[in-house]
Amino acid sequence: MAVRLTAASALRMCIGVSILVVIRCEQENADFRDQSLGFDITSFEPFIPGIVPQLLSIVSELDTLEGKKRVIRSLLTVIERSETRVCTNLEAVIRSSDKV
Repeated sequence: MAVRLTAASALRMCIGVSILVVIRCEQENADFRDQSLGFDITSFEPFIPGIVPQLLSIVSELDTLEGKKRVIRSLLTVIERSETRVCTNLEAVIRSSDKV
């Protein structure tokens, strides 16, 4: 279970990490922008139907509240970064969750 919990946390870090980029303007003003570290949702989309049910499965198997919170944060990050793609893949997610 420790490996699955670590994988769920790593997934969140891979798709959810953003950096604050400072762009210096000519007038010495700084423009702050939040930018992703190269996460491409289109390459991740085929995995959404399998990942969501697996994360839900991990949550149901965990005993500690802290572990459940970590996995739920990962699930929320997947949903947030996937935007409407989770909805378009909802049927596949439901089918996959029946198998888990």
